[in-house]
Amino acid sequence: MGQSDHRLWSMLRRGDDGTLHRLSPQHLDRFVKEFAGRQELREQHTIDMRGAVVPDKPNNQARPNSLADRAFSPGPSSVSLLIRCTLVPSGRQRLLPGASRRRETVTMRRVTIGIAFCLLAGIACLEAPMEESANEGDKAYKVVHGWPALPEGFALGQVTGVDVDSQNRVWVFHRAARPVLCIDGDTGEVLSFFGDDLFENEHGLQVDADGNVWITDADTHVIEQYSPGGELMKTVGVKGAPGEDEERFNKPTDLDFGPDGSIYVTDGYGNNRIVKLDSSGNFVNAWGTKGDGAGEFDTPHGIAVDEQGRVYIADRGNSRLQIFDEDGEFLSEWKSEEIGRPWGVDITSDGNVLVADGGDLTNTAYDRNGAVLLTPEGEVLERWGSYGSQDGQFFWAHDIATGADGSVYVVDVNVGMRVQKFVRQ
Repeated sequence: MGQSDHRLWSMLRRGDDGTLHRLSPQHLDRFVKEFAGRQELREQHTIDMRGAVVPDKPNNQARPNSLADRAFSPGPSSVSLLIRCTLVPSGRQRLLPGASRRRETVTMRRVTIGIAFCLLAGIACLEAPMEESANEGDKAYKVVHGWPALPEGFALGQVTGVDVDSQNRVWVFHRAARPVLCIDGDTGEVLSFFGDDLFENEHGLQVDADGNVWITDADTHVIEQYSPGGELMKTVGVKGAPGEDEERFNKPTDLDFGPDGSIYVTDGYGNNRIVKLDSSGNFVNAWGTKGDGAGEFDTPHGIAVDEQGRVYIADRGNSRLQIFDEDGEFLSEWKSEEIGRPWGVDITSDGNVLVADGGDLTNTAYDRNGAVLLTPEGEVLERWGSYGSQDGQFFWAHDIATGADGSVYVVDVNVGMRVQKFVRQ
C-alpha cells in the first residue's frame, strides 16, 4: 500500500476499533482527486453497507462481511459521509457481535478501492437529496424519517424481500444476522426475528393468509414456509439440487398467492419461467422460457397476484411488467420510461399496482430508481423517489409492499441495505 493509501485511509478510520468518522465535503473532494484515474478503479468494485467488495454484476448477490458500515448524513447543512470501519490487514478477520459466521478475508487495499469507487459513484448524489427533501411536498408519498427503529448496534444487510401481514406487521428478509425480521408497521420496533444459519441466498418473502412466512432461497433452489415464530413447516423443491421439472427450481426469486391459495413462483435466475403450485405445494403447471417475446422472460424477478387471479410479473431483464391469467395465458405487457425496470411488484388493497424500479445497475449518479403506482389498466398515477442513499431515495430498490392502511415499504440491496416506509401526504 502506497503512502497516499495510508494517508487517505486515515481519513476513514482511527484504528481497528470501529470508530465512526465524518468526512467533510473537502475530505471527499480530496479523496476522489487522489484516487480518480487509478487503474484499480476501472475494475468497478463496490462496497456494500457491511463491507463486502463485490464485482459490479447484475446478479451478484454477495453476502455481507460486517467489515464496514456507511451512511449518508441527511442534514441539509452538512453534506458528509459517515463510515465505520472495522478492518484488519490481509489474512486476519474480526467478527462483529451478532454478525454471520460466514466470512471472506478482504484485504485493506481492496476495501480502500471499493470505498473509493463507491464515493465516485455516489458523489453526485450527495447534494441531490437536499432537493428531494425540499420537493417532498410535490409528491403523493413522503418518507417516514426514523422508521424502522432498529436495536442499538444492529444493522441490516442487503434487504431483498418485504411484505405486510394482516396485523400490520412488516416482515423483512435480508442478508445478515437475524435474516427474517418482524417489525411493527406503526412504531418501527423490531418485534421478533429468526433464521440465523438457515439460508444461503435470501431473496423473496411473502406472508400467506394464515400469517405464515414464505421465502425463496436462490442458492438452495427451494421455497420454504415458516410459522411466525420461525418453525419450518414446508419445503418445496429439492434443496441443493437445481432443475427444471415438476419437483425442482433453479434459483427461484419470488412468490405470491392466488385468491384460491395457489402458489405462483418466479423461477427466475436459472429457468426464466413461472411455476404454479396448488395450496399444498403440488405442481400444477409452468410457463415461460428465456426471451423477449410475449410470455418469455429475462429474469422474472418479482410477482404479485390480484383478487381476480391476474398474475403480474416483474420481467426485470426486459424492463417490463407482463400480466397473465391464472393459467398462464398472456394478457398484456406494460413497458414505458415511467415504469422503468421493474424489480418488485405488489397489489394495493384497492387493486392498484405498485412497482419497484431498481434501475439499470450502472452504479452511477445518472442511474434511475423509484416507486411507481399504476391503475389495474396500467396507467401511471404516481412515481416518486430517485437514485441515491438519502431518505426517500433508492439504491437498487429490490422489492415493494403495501399494508392495509396504504403505507408503502421499499427495500434496497447493494449499498442501500435498508427498508423505508412511505405514507400519503
